[in-house]
Amino acid sequence: MLTLDWIKTAKELTRDSGGDWEAHLQHVADEHASVCRFAMPAELASFIVFLCSERASYSVRSTYFVDGGMLKTV
Repeated sequence: MLTLDWIKTAKELTRDSGGDWEAHLQHVADEHASVCRFAMPAELASFIVFLCSERASYSVRSTYFVDGGMLKTV
């Protein structure tokens, strides 16, 4: 999820090269996330609501990566 910390860091990293922090963050997403973007808060909230619902009652001791594919796992 794109947070204020991501934005602050991107602004610091791009300050000397023209300050295009949005392009920098898009490059990070393109390079590291399979979906080529950062998550929206509603997407994370929907996943948590699902896990708290009866529809997830068969999920036991599972690990879920809600990261758009940034963590490369098999």
